[in-house]
Amino acid sequence: MEKKNKPVVLFVDDEKHNLTVFSSTFFEHYKVLTASSAKEAVELLKTTPAQVIITDQRMPEITGVEFLESIIPNYPDAIRMVLTGFSDIEAVIAAINQGRVYRYIAKPWNEQELKMTIDGAIEFYELQKQNKFLMAELQEANRTLEHKVEERTEALQNANGEIQRQNHDLEIKNEQLVELNNEKNEFLGIAAHDLKNPLSNIKMLSKVLLDEHSTLSHDEVHEFSGHILKASEQMFLLITNLLDVNAIERGGVKIELTNFDFALVVKSVVNTYISRAAQKDITLHYQHDGSPHIVYADQNATYQVLDNLVSNAVKYSPSDKSIFVRISTNGSAQRFEVQDEGPGLSEDDKKKLFGKFARLSAQPTGGEHSTGLGLSIVKKMVDMMKGKIWCESELGKGATFLLELPIGK
Repeated sequence: MEKKNKPVVLFVDDEKHNLTVFSSTFFEHYKVLTASSAKEAVELLKTTPAQVIITDQRMPEITGVEFLESIIPNYPDAIRMVLTGFSDIEAVIAAINQGRVYRYIAKPWNEQELKMTIDGAIEFYELQKQNKFLMAELQEANRTLEHKVEERTEALQNANGEIQRQNHDLEIKNEQLVELNNEKNEFLGIAAHDLKNPLSNIKMLSKVLLDEHSTLSHDEVHEFSGHILKASEQMFLLITNLLDVNAIERGGVKIELTNFDFALVVKSVVNTYISRAAQKDITLHYQHDGSPHIVYADQNATYQVLDNLVSNAVKYSPSDKSIFVRISTNGSAQRFEVQDEGPGLSEDDKKKLFGKFARLSAQPTGGEHSTGLGLSIVKKMVDMMKGKIWCESELGKGATFLLELPIGK
């Protein structure tokens, strides 16, 4: 029985033998559609859109490149590839340079190489889908912003209060609009830079692996694969953080307050980072009196907050330093502290510390990636749990992040 959700690959060639060979070779990996002419291919696409379309360049009625160009309006997202002989390569390369064709494949094709190329095209198709999703989110944010602007403008026009009060309200609303617009611009910058750069690296390194794999050593392949994995992890982290911020701001995150032992959660987080700290020659100290410290908060959100704070301490601490984690009771709250011996924070850093897309002067010491969203998410979660979070630091003297959550029964 055919597996569900197989990627759909359409292969177009006027030679029946080639269609049979392609279908029998790849039917286990993809849902293969075959067509002996451009017209037949168009009819197939009407009922079964394909992620990848591969066509022979030389066909009786129309060239492969012309066929691919003709279907762009109806199937703009499909990844298009051309099979070509040596004599047609220059024409196909010209088409690629103009952005019409993803890749050309020289005949006769090699099964393994062609499969790698198709798999790469499918991955690229999925990346395009993710990018469209982000752009849709951005467009929705723009529509929301425009709607808010219209509502606030109408409210101002219909206001019957005193002139001084109207002016005061207008100033407040304008400040909010500027803030929303700045956030929108920051989002655009993040999407354009922090997603584009790792995506470009993935594309470049994948092409090297694809084109030069026969000449690369095992160590080089391993190195390139590691770079691709790191770039994809950066993209995944950024997208996850953006979705977390969006979920919090639209009320999609629900906080469930319960009583639990704060000390057990802190210990779990510390144990997670002991080995990571050791890899950077950093000693992680956990200071705890052994007694329970009951809080009334959301356990999952608390774990995420603590994980971010300890992770940052490891990320920004130089080698051969120590990090100190403490818990204590302070009045009606349980207190958590994480103190590092890193570069500390400037006064300017402190002002924007918990803001979205914050870019601080301190940089990760081990080449780690930062989205600038982590502490913003932490602050929102702590506020939702009726807690407090702040930082005490002097430039050049390390930093101490302090978290207080309400005591539970």
